[in-house]
This record gives sequence, C-alpha cells and structure tokens, in this order.
Amino acid sequence: MIFLKECSVLNCECPTQPHLAGSPSRKGSKLHSSQFRQSDLISSHSSDMTLKGANAKTNQITCVQNMKKTTVNRLQLASWAGIIGTTLFVAIFTLEGWYRPGYEPLKMYVSALSLGSRGWIQILNFIVFGVLLLVFSRGVAVEFPDGKASRGGPVILTIIAICYLLSGPFVMDPANTPQNQMTFHGTLHGIFGGIVFSLMPISFFVFLRRFREDPKWQFLQWWTLGLGITSALGAILLTIATKPPGTQSVFNDWLGLIQRTAIVPFMIWIFIFALGFLRRSKQPQ
Repeated sequence: MIFLKECSVLNCECPTQPHLAGSPSRKGSKLHSSQFRQSDLISSHSSDMTLKGANAKTNQITCVQNMKKTTVNRLQLASWAGIIGTTLFVAIFTLEGWYRPGYEPLKMYVSALSLGSRGWIQILNFIVFGVLLLVFSRGVAVEFPDGKASRGGPVILTIIAICYLLSGPFVMDPANTPQNQMTFHGTLHGIFGGIVFSLMPISFFVFLRRFREDPKWQFLQWWTLGLGITSALGAILLTIATKPPGTQSVFNDWLGLIQRTAIVPFMIWIFIFALGFLRRSKQPQ
C-alpha cells in the first residue's frame, strides 16, 4: 500500500501492459503488413509479365528460325530435283537413242522411244522428269513469293511438268500414222507436246524480267536470254517442219535434231536454275 501511494505521488508508471486490439501500434502493424503484401503482389505480377514477354519473344525467334529452315530445305529439295531430273532425262533419251536398234536420233522424235518392247524406259523417263519438275516448280514459288514472275513463272513450269508427266502413259502413235487412224492416247500425246513446245520458250522470257532486276539472280539473265532464243528458234522451226503440208519431207531427216534443239536448252536452263537454288540454300538467310 505504501509502495502504491508513493508511485501515485511520484507520478510513476507501472510496468507496461499489453497493447489492446484497437491500439495505435496494432493498427500501424496491420497497415505495414498490408502495404508489404501489395508490394509483393505488384512485384510478382511484374515478374510474370516480364517472363511472359521473354517467352513470347523466344517463341517468335524460334518460329522465324523454323520458317527459315523450312525455306532452306525446300530450296535444297527443289535444287536437287532440278539437277537430277534434267540430267537423267537427257542422259536416258540420249543413251537410248544411241543404243536402241533401228532408232535414228537425228530423224526421230524423243517420244518415239516410248514405242516397242523397250518403250517402258522412256515412258518412265517422262513420268520421273515430270514429277521432279513439279517439285522444282514448287521451290520456284517459295523463292519468288512476290514481284515479277512470282505468279506466271511457277504456273508455266507446273503446266510443263504435268504435260511431260502425262506424255509418258499417253504414248505417241507411230510416225506417219494417218490422222483418221490416230488413237486417243496418241492424240493426247500430241496435245501435250504442243503445250510443252509452246510454253518452254515463253518460260525463259517470263523469268528473264525477274533476273534482270533481282541482284541475287542476275547471274542467270544471260544464260536465260541465250538459251531462250535457242529454244524458241528450235520450237518455231519444229512448227514449220511439221504443220504446213509439204514441208515435212524437206525436214524429214532432221526432225529429231530440230526437236532436241528446243528441248535441250530448256533442260540446261533448268539445271543452271537449280544450281542457283543450291547456292542460295547455302547462303545465310
């Protein structure tokens, strides 16, 4: 009792009591905790957004790399299709022409090799080349997505490829077959041949417009011009030699050579074109 009175007199404070629930110190503690949680949430959200942005950028880079890799693969496939297709086609009809008994390359058409017991060799040759030229034409469409020759060029090559392919199973009739005795497959073969010999020279000059302006393909412009003129002259001479009455006898001994004058330059051009694809596929994209 004496001690309590002395404390009261001296205005002493007793030992501190625990803070009540509504005390200012407890409120400050709650406010600080709430601010900390909000800061933590903001920091976590910012980290998530940064991570998502980084992932999106990584996915975009990966997508671009995959597209470039796909383009390179298509160019390589197209290049080998053009190289192998043209080489095999010319090599087979040349060797067959030399070693086929009774066949005269200077006088007879390439399609005449489809006749006889060994005709399956040239039939298969037409089909294989047609398929490989189709693959090559798809590569051309990938390489030239826009600009000059981007539409007409691949379309023309595709039509030529299909006609070569169908010239295999639809075999020509023997030479000098009267028109009223021509078979259905022989008539179709003649139609496909007419389309091929009309479009081959045109294809050179369609692409020539692009090669003159595109720095990546300017190396091919003079090849295209020279081989295109040669092929065009061969196709025109072949038309003169076979269509008007009475002229076939004049050129009869040279029909095979004239036809090859139109075909071989086209094959050389596709071969060089394909080498350009191969070179492009090895360059940094």
